[in-house]
Amino acid sequence: SSLGPPTPRDARCVHVLHFPSIRCQRSPGGGAAAALRSRLQVVGRGARVPSAIFSSGRNMGGGFNDDSALLSDPAVAQVQVRIDEMGFGGFQMLALLCTGGVMMSEGAEMLLMGCMTSMLDQAWGLTSFIRGLMVSIVFAGFALGNLVSGKLGDTYGRRPTILMSYFIMGTAGFLTATATCAPVMICLRMLVGVGCGIGFPSIYALIPELCPTKLRGAVCACMIGFMPLGEMYAALGVILIDRNLTGRTAFGGKWQSLHDTWRVLCGWGALPAFLFLALCSALLPESPLLLARRGRIE
Repeated sequence: SSLGPPTPRDARCVHVLHFPSIRCQRSPGGGAAAALRSRLQVVGRGARVPSAIFSSGRNMGGGFNDDSALLSDPAVAQVQVRIDEMGFGGFQMLALLCTGGVMMSEGAEMLLMGCMTSMLDQAWGLTSFIRGLMVSIVFAGFALGNLVSGKLGDTYGRRPTILMSYFIMGTAGFLTATATCAPVMICLRMLVGVGCGIGFPSIYALIPELCPTKLRGAVCACMIGFMPLGEMYAALGVILIDRNLTGRTAFGGKWQSLHDTWRVLCGWGALPAFLFLALCSALLPESPLLLARRGRIE
């Protein structure tokens, strides 16, 4: 038998075209989740809710790991339907660029640290253990950031968590240029990893929540491509600043003033994080599904 249109008791999403603002009307006392599930088959312009929406365990690091529970909220389900109707376009491309910066910044930091250890060895006389620790400590920070990212993303939102990630990575990256000893450098490198760990789960939660259901996997795969872009950016910096990794080079033309090139490379590696922080502050939206679940209306 054909399904009838939604009744006034069901939630009606009136306006979701302009993110991050979502205007929804909720009707108290809606039907059971099973009845709502069938009614949501007819919404908008006759669009059907893809069955993939009701799969579970899709997102990383966020609170939306059980989509069946998430879409039991009528407003959230209606928002997802409208996103599927709108398709993929410039809005999603911009969000991909904003979130991909986390991957790019991490790629740049990882490659540059591997290059700088030989320079730091010349400057500070490091042991092989300390050199290895400087490179690997970032992964310990990454794990620590991952532990708190999900809670931060669900409590404060995806957007603030991503902005925090950029700020921590950029600040800690620039401060490494001021390090005067190995212990300080190790602590700062760990903070870089914490910043990256905070950002990774949130970007992988936000992007699927902004994209049509059928394209989520492809968009997440594209985001991984920002990591090698960051490594290419770092390699370009090494070529321009100190291609022989001698630790010292001449700047300033006829003055021939000498600088420790590893300090310059630290600033070069931290630059993308601050650029993306400015970009995201102006352009990155909050997750429409998260806003709908919280009942954000205007």
